[in-house]
Amino acid sequence: MKSEAVTTLEHYLRNESNTVHFWGSDVGVNMFADFLQNGRTVDGDAPDMVLLKDNAAIIVEHFEFDSSYSNKKGSSSRKEQARIEREKREKLETVDVGVYHGTIKTQFSYQDFIDNVTKNFLHHYNQIETYKKNLINRKTITSETTVKVMFLISDVSPIGSIAVDNSGGRVQTVPVILAQSPEFLDLVERCDNVDFVLCCSYACDSEYIWFIDRNEISSYREKQCDYANMRFLSNPPHVVIGKITIPDNRG
Repeated sequence: MKSEAVTTLEHYLRNESNTVHFWGSDVGVNMFADFLQNGRTVDGDAPDMVLLKDNAAIIVEHFEFDSSYSNKKGSSSRKEQARIEREKREKLETVDVGVYHGTIKTQFSYQDFIDNVTKNFLHHYNQIETYKKNLINRKTITSETTVKVMFLISDVSPIGSIAVDNSGGRVQTVPVILAQSPEFLDLVERCDNVDFVLCCSYACDSEYIWFIDRNEISSYREKQCDYANMRFLSNPPHVVIGKITIPDNRG
């Protein structure tokens, strides 16, 4: 079974219409591309994946988050989506024709966006030394291997994380991108055991992939957005699912 990291990379990087964006030097993104294309991939658990080439490795650890309120029991959006899936199955499972309509009854905010990604980031950050020890114990790497660490982060908010920007004299909706978030860049800058971050998201009918090299944070600072002072789209998303069963009359 493929790890979450492998599945996520395949989803975003195999789509030829998607582009990996970055600012600053291309040294880090070219290293990642070289390892991905010419190295050996080992997927597993803790860490999710490691890319190997010569006597070097890139640890890839994946996690998801969304912009809804979360507590110790998890994301309120995830709970609502699970409820909708149960209700949809109960309504449509035994009928030939039917329509299910539901609403994800929770709110979304930029503060929850930041709180959730920070909580998940720090949880995995605190496990980095464990990941390295696990790889050494599995003989995937040795104590002499040069190791880089990359976090692969997916924003799985149901319709994406979107803000309304009315700067520049016009009103427009914009995707909320981790690579342009001042609060997230602060976090990456503080956490010097992470070398790279690959941020993947969907919003405004497009998929977004941003590569952050921690050594190039200053280039990202020049392009950061003041999302905290924009209006975050928080309307509860609606779900409509239809079912039509076509009888098989060939017999």
